[in-house]
Amino acid sequence: DLRPQGLGEMFAARINTIVRAAENARNCNEQLSRNQPDRALNEARKALETEPNLPAAWLCVGRVFEVQHLGPDSIVAAATRALKGDPGNLEAWSRIASSYMVKGDTTGAIDAYDSLLGYNPTDQTLLKALVQLSMQHHDYSRAERLLRRALAVTPNDPPLQDMLKRACAEGQDYACTLAILREEVESDSTKLADTTELKAAIANAQAVQDTQALLWWSRQAVAHYAQSVPFLKQLAQAFQMSGQPDSAVVYYKRVLAASPGDVATSLLVAKTIIDNAVWDTTVHDTARLSQLRRPFAAQIDSAAPYLQAGYASPDSSIRLFTINVAYQAGSKLATAGALNDAYTWLDQPYRLLAADTAAGHQGLRSGVGYLYGLSSTYTMPPLLKQLGDSKKCDGAPELNARIQRSKQALTRGARVAPAQVRQPLQVIGQFENFMQQVKRSFKCRNF
Repeated sequence: DLRPQGLGEMFAARINTIVRAAENARNCNEQLSRNQPDRALNEARKALETEPNLPAAWLCVGRVFEVQHLGPDSIVAAATRALKGDPGNLEAWSRIASSYMVKGDTTGAIDAYDSLLGYNPTDQTLLKALVQLSMQHHDYSRAERLLRRALAVTPNDPPLQDMLKRACAEGQDYACTLAILREEVESDSTKLADTTELKAAIANAQAVQDTQALLWWSRQAVAHYAQSVPFLKQLAQAFQMSGQPDSAVVYYKRVLAASPGDVATSLLVAKTIIDNAVWDTTVHDTARLSQLRRPFAAQIDSAAPYLQAGYASPDSSIRLFTINVAYQAGSKLATAGALNDAYTWLDQPYRLLAADTAAGHQGLRSGVGYLYGLSSTYTMPPLLKQLGDSKKCDGAPELNARIQRSKQALTRGARVAPAQVRQPLQVIGQFENFMQQVKRSFKCRNF
């Protein structure tokens, strides 16, 4: 009957049913307060027969179960039934959470507290307790979510902001930590003078591989600590990572000015210069190539002084690194056709490797030998002509030693390029014949 009178009677009957059930639930609590759990449970059953999902009745059942020591599962079951009648019942959620804690089911407890907070979002005490519990059990993503939700309501709450920063840091959410640090210095620029803040931001930028953030923070660090070698190095590395090698070299040189004995940085200067020297292979015009070759060689040659500390190092691994850098320079110069420059770069590495018998360095010895042999062989004709024109034996021993060294280098280089060394070895044979003619003609006795 949908007429007003019929609806009124229906609502009245429904209310009477709920009231009777509520009276039974109240009787349940009274009997329990008198330490009569059986009678209390009987009253609760009466209530539930009338209203199966009455929250007050199920909560009373849960209290009876506690008195009877039936265990947390029974209490959780009763509280869960209470939620069917009232999904936002705070007492029911609280009982579920505490029962899970008794069971040792931390995840279940945290989920329950999370639901409880969802129905009572302004409870800061509950929020902070839940965040702490989540972090204790390494559920940092939940802690972060809860804190962000709270900060959306109260964005300038320092305790909540500190907790979020800690949650992000402990959870290794580097992007989150980095964003918070940036917000902090934007709201308080004095924090840019805090070395702890700067180091933390740089570390997080490195961890998340954010080159722009790394560059920004490194610049701030150097702006405030212009003589700090670690910060200068960091800025140089940031420039290098962001594709600005020229700026990187500038700051590496500032590191060397402040710390002249820094061999590693000296080598970095050389390597950065060489790595970023690019020969234009698209140009084929001979005149144009000749114009480009000299500045290209000069660019690479500017790195040479920074390798000397590496060559002089007592550490064999540093010397080997130095040789590799020089080999790269010589290779680039040879590719550009600057063979005289290539020979100059490869002479010392080859001499050092000639005395190196380590099996693991065989590939490097062969590679350096090949390029050294080529560059040396094809740049010797003017020296041979000069010796012949002089009609003297003074320069013969040194030139003869170079011929033999070049022959040995090409022989070693045959391991990596057997076909390419045949012609230069034939040329070396001609050089040897020429030296014998010089010896006979000038009656040389010094070689």
